[in-house]
Amino acid sequence: MTISRLLSCMAAVIALGLSAVYADVPVYTVASPNGDVKITVTQNEVAPTYAVEFKGKSVLNESKTGLKLRDVNTTDGWKFVGKAETSSNTTWTNKFGKKSTYVDNYNQLTLTYAQGELQFSYTFRAYDDGVAFRYELSCGESVCNEYVVEEDLATYAFSGDYDVWTSKHKRFDTSQEEWFKKSKLSDLGEEDIIICPVVVEAPEFCAAITEADLYDWSGEKFASAAKGTATLKTRLTPRKDKNGCVIFKTPKTSTWKVILLGEKPVDLINNSGVILNVSKPCQLEDTSWIEPAPSAWDWWTESNRVMNTETTIDKINLAAEMGWKYMTVDDPWYYSSMFKRIKGEAPDTTRSAPNIDLEKVLAHAKEKGVRICFWLHYKDLIECGVEKTFQQYEKWGVAGVKIDFMDSEAQEIVNWLNETAALGAKYHLMVNYHGMYKPTGLERAYPNQITREGVRGNEYNKFSGGIFTDHAATLPFTRYLCGPADFTPGGTLNDQPEKFKCTAPTHVVGTRAHEMALCILYDSPLMTLCDGPNNYRGVAGTEILKNLPSVWDCTKALDGAIGEYLVQIRRNGNVYFAGAITNTQARKYELKLDFLKPGKTYSALIVKDVPESDQDARQVKVETIDVTSDDVLTIDMVRNGGWCARFTEK
Repeated sequence: MTISRLLSCMAAVIALGLSAVYADVPVYTVASPNGDVKITVTQNEVAPTYAVEFKGKSVLNESKTGLKLRDVNTTDGWKFVGKAETSSNTTWTNKFGKKSTYVDNYNQLTLTYAQGELQFSYTFRAYDDGVAFRYELSCGESVCNEYVVEEDLATYAFSGDYDVWTSKHKRFDTSQEEWFKKSKLSDLGEEDIIICPVVVEAPEFCAAITEADLYDWSGEKFASAAKGTATLKTRLTPRKDKNGCVIFKTPKTSTWKVILLGEKPVDLINNSGVILNVSKPCQLEDTSWIEPAPSAWDWWTESNRVMNTETTIDKINLAAEMGWKYMTVDDPWYYSSMFKRIKGEAPDTTRSAPNIDLEKVLAHAKEKGVRICFWLHYKDLIECGVEKTFQQYEKWGVAGVKIDFMDSEAQEIVNWLNETAALGAKYHLMVNYHGMYKPTGLERAYPNQITREGVRGNEYNKFSGGIFTDHAATLPFTRYLCGPADFTPGGTLNDQPEKFKCTAPTHVVGTRAHEMALCILYDSPLMTLCDGPNNYRGVAGTEILKNLPSVWDCTKALDGAIGEYLVQIRRNGNVYFAGAITNTQARKYELKLDFLKPGKTYSALIVKDVPESDQDARQVKVETIDVTSDDVLTIDMVRNGGWCARFTEK
């Protein structure tokens, strides 16, 4: 080793905590502020490798990073340029999510390599509850070159063959609405197409892999790096034009790859703030017009397509009665949609179908203080013009749009999605994306992107054999880690599994209390409540849905197991909520009310199972009792059951 190289290594020790030097290769340690998380980064000649520890336990062994770029040598010819370290400890507020205050506290290391004029930087962040890393490519201040990404070389070499929860798909372009199923890491295949997040449960830690800050890039998926191993590889979604996965011009940054960490599954729910912390901050100067709230909906009850002016007005009335701010008018409300195309006629997203008197509907909604959200097929929207449509909706006083059937996270679709979110903000429209990939933090940059689907939701009760309670208890630990989901809970035709049938009117699996609890446990700032007026008015248990908040000042998962059960508390202002669900196993839980303000008395509205709910899932007990922070409530859930409560200070 030369004197200069030795001095360089010594400087690394002083500046970044060099843990070891093997064969002249510097190894750096980046620790989180409280020391729980450690990233060990090995410099190497071409690209760094990394390993991750959590509370002294190995999570990932040495894993790869890097991109395969077309016409660029990725195996040699690279020169290490330098390193930089930084840290941050800031706080920001969020009025549109599961908690109102986020602390962005991390330590960061960046290593930069060069090949000719191309510079490739690798940035690693260590948070107390997770890890994030990404790539940045540049070609100097005055050079702007174009490159094609053919492959992302990042791997995740887990330290053991642990249990893993994955959602596999048959192709890259999907609506991301498959189940999350449990297996071993070694069971995964090299040709699998596994969406985010991948959730790993080990005896001493839990981890969830996903991504954030997805702009002008391709969505990330996973497969086994080699059959029978515990190592995952990255599979970027190919472009629609089949020209690689990503086309970019320098300078360019990739998405953030995020690894959430915790000791047990509920920690992942509580620690998922890393995704928003690494995402682009809010791009809107004024967000006061964005008002999160529940929405009534017509598609669930109008499956025979009898939607008309009268039924729409009735649902507007329901929203007003329940204290919900919105009514979502779904397909086929407008003229000649993709599902009801009249031969020879072009679609018109600003002209209602003959069975809808749009002027009357909009006038009645205004009178009732309810605002309308319109469903749109994205191809119709493109054909009719996004800006033209949005301009007209703003003139009508429409609150938002529900855009459907993109079914891809290819770079072109990602860009269109981000552009329409920005354009929606320009015309004061909230945007709810259906037929769409998981959240990646866009809701921080554009909070008018109020929710999205990308989930196997309640609609599957209409046509696929049902959504069962093990799936309902899996989603908070998997899909909901990424962000809000428009699952559309709230069905009141409740059945135990052996009695359930896909039939009209639409039924749901699980008890009444279970379904009401989902409306409190699940995150969606535009909480679309699925059932119709006759199934809410005067129906026991639905009292909990009146004036229901859809965003929260704080959320805390207390206890749970993936696919089995969850107990969670929330607060909106001075009102507290608690909810619990279970799978096919009856379950009891003692809930301490020490989260309430001490010295205060609260009126608790409780919706809970009764013994008869075991056979008749629509049996429910609703009671109101006085409680204090010193009390303990016994939650008694039958199989496929639930429990929920609202605590209002007296």
